[in-house]
Amino acid sequence: MNGGRNDTTGRHMDVLSGGRIPPFIRKFLEERGEVFRDLERIIRGGNNRAYRLRTESGSYFLKAYFRHPQDPRDRLRAEYRFLEFCDELHIRAVPRPLAFDDAAGMALYSWVDGCPARLPVTEEEIAAACALLRELARRSSDARAIRLDPAADACMSPQDHLLLARRRVDGLRAILAGCDEASLMGQARAFVEERLAPALEAAERRAEPYLATRRLEDGELLVSPSDFGFHNALRTRDGLVFVDFEYAGRDDPVKAVCDFLCQPEIPVPETSLPALTEALDVFGSAGLLERAGAFLPLHRVKWCCILLNDFKFLDAKRRAFASPEMRGEERLAGQLDKARRYLETWLRD
Repeated sequence: MNGGRNDTTGRHMDVLSGGRIPPFIRKFLEERGEVFRDLERIIRGGNNRAYRLRTESGSYFLKAYFRHPQDPRDRLRAEYRFLEFCDELHIRAVPRPLAFDDAAGMALYSWVDGCPARLPVTEEEIAAACALLRELARRSSDARAIRLDPAADACMSPQDHLLLARRRVDGLRAILAGCDEASLMGQARAFVEERLAPALEAAERRAEPYLATRRLEDGELLVSPSDFGFHNALRTRDGLVFVDFEYAGRDDPVKAVCDFLCQPEIPVPETSLPALTEALDVFGSAGLLERAGAFLPLHRVKWCCILLNDFKFLDAKRRAFASPEMRGEERLAGQLDKARRYLETWLRD
């Protein structure tokens, strides 16, 4: 992987149009004696394009990653290396990585025959998520783990949790400043100033006693799936399989726990917090439980900001790449409504 940041957002459809398939896939199939049959677009997720690649003998999952010159994160590299790590260590609750082409911005994975997880989430499914975290935690000191890159927005010190939430709120304030009050942008600005900023101040006060401790050492970092939750899980006849790891990497285990609880699409009750920290007991579950409880409101604020990402230019471009059929104004109004409801549910005083 060369890690180049070429803008390939308009290239995928050219490569995949007219029944053509990329050379790396053709090579993969030829080496296995498989015959290409068809390619079907799957409407899934908000950041990338996904396809079911069918052959005469089975199916594969093809993913085309969003890229833009202003987005420095190599999503393909992060996901593929994380899944290579899992594959090498026989962690099986995730897809297998099979082939990739960095220049095309695409990767091929094993096909998972299942349906997206939905509410209500069962105790067995929460236990399955804990089991995956436990496997990753126990292998996070492996030499292969140390070579992995940091996760997206990795927290390497307690202060990073606070700075992450502040940066999100300040970024929205800068974008929305001076907007017409009657417009959607103006409504979002009022929400940020009148509701979200005070919630951040309250979250800072709760986290303050835990902010003065030292930076984490390598052995204290989790190989984190990042964006981990049931919104990225498929129910299969053999149990849950987790997918979508483009933000994965080494991170504070507390952030992984908080993100799991905070994910807005399929929320997990906070009563699951002890089970999640116990799954990470190699890092000291008692201390994790205390820190996770203290930092959870900061991550709630962060996720409220993430719901408003479409008000930012680059994030809006990524959504349009993944779902060009979604109208901009319609999505903005829907995301603002989600942010309001999320704050009311999780960040009330």
